[in-house]
Amino acid sequence: MGKEGAEQDLSLKNCTFVKTILMIIIVFYHSVVFWGEGWLASVPVLRPSQVLGKLSVWLNSIHIYAFALTSGYLYYAKKYERNQYKEFLPFIKKKAQRLLIPYYAVSFLWAIPIEQFFSTVNPKETVLRFLFSFGSAQLWFLWALFDVFFITWPLSDFFKQNTVIGIVIAFFFYFIAAIAERNWIPGLFSIWFAFRLFPFFLLGFAFRKYKNNDLFKIPVRFWVLIDLSLCGINRILSKVGFANDMINNGLLLLICVAGACMAFFVLQAIGQRVLWQKWDMFYNLSKRAMGIYLFHQQMIYFTVYYLNGTIHPYLHATINFVSAILISYAITGFFLRFRVPSYLLGEKAHYATLNKENGNPPQRETN
Repeated sequence: MGKEGAEQDLSLKNCTFVKTILMIIIVFYHSVVFWGEGWLASVPVLRPSQVLGKLSVWLNSIHIYAFALTSGYLYYAKKYERNQYKEFLPFIKKKAQRLLIPYYAVSFLWAIPIEQFFSTVNPKETVLRFLFSFGSAQLWFLWALFDVFFITWPLSDFFKQNTVIGIVIAFFFYFIAAIAERNWIPGLFSIWFAFRLFPFFLLGFAFRKYKNNDLFKIPVRFWVLIDLSLCGINRILSKVGFANDMINNGLLLLICVAGACMAFFVLQAIGQRVLWQKWDMFYNLSKRAMGIYLFHQQMIYFTVYYLNGTIHPYLHATINFVSAILISYAITGFFLRFRVPSYLLGEKAHYATLNKENGNPPQRETN
C-alpha cells in the first residue's frame, strides 16, 4: 500500500475517533442548551448566560451534521471498497437492530418515564411522540439515520455514478424538510430530520469516493475560518433585523455544511496525530459511546432541575456534562455485561472486551 493509500486507510480507522469525540460534543451541547433554548418548558432559566446560549447555538450547527457526514463516509467505504451491504433486506435488518431496537427499548424503559416526570404534557401524548418519533428527545437521531440508510441504499449506485446530481437532489430534500416544518406538517418517524441529514450523509459519501483528491490537504484552520466567518455574517444579519427566508435558510445551511466539514477534518487531523488506539480510557469510552448517547440527556434533566439558579451557570453546565458522561458510562458498562440488555442497546455482550483481549483496537460497528 502506497503512502496515499495508507493515509486514506488511516482516515477510515479514524472515523471511530471522530464519532466518539462527536458523541462527547453532543453531550456537552445538551449540557449547555438549557441556557440557549430553555429546553425544559417546566423549568425557567433562573440564571441566564449569553455565552452558554451562543455556544449551544454554534454547537447545534455542527455535531449532528458532522456525525451524518462521517456515517456517509463510512457507508461508501463499506459498500464499495469492502463489498459489504450487498443486499437490501439483510442491510436494513442490520440497521434496524442497531438503531430501532435501541430506540424503542430506551424510549419505553428510560426516556418516556423520565420525560413524563418533568413534563406537564398528557402521558398519552408523550407515548405517541416517542412511538412515532416526533419530538422524541435525543433519540430522534436513531430513526432519522435509519431513514437515511433506507433512502440511500436503493439509490447508492446512482449517487456513485452521478455524485454531484445526487448532492443537489439531497439539498432539495433539505429544503422540502424546511418547508414542511415551517408549515407544521408532522414529521412521523423523524422523516424531516432525515431529509435535513441527507445532504450531509451524501457529502461524506462523496468525500470517500473522491478520497484521492486534495480535501485532506486543506489546512484545518481554513475550515475553522469559513465556519466562524459564516456564523459572524449570520449574527450581523440577525442584529440588523434582516428578514429574508430564502437567504436566511440558505445561510443557515451553509453554516451547517461548514461546521460539519470543519468538525470532520479537524478531528481527522487530530486523530492522525494522537495515538488514540492505545489509550485504554478512550477505548472504553468508544466501547460505550452508543449507550452514553442513549442515556445522557435524561440525566441532564435532573441536574438542570435541581441545580437551576443555585450555582453559577458555568459550574452548573460542567456538572451537567460530567455527571451525564459518568452515569451513562456506568449504566452502559453494566448493561454490556449481559446478552439481552446488550442486544437492546444494539450491541453484543463483551464484543469490545474480546477484541481488546486479542490485541485489536476498538472496532464496534459504526452506523
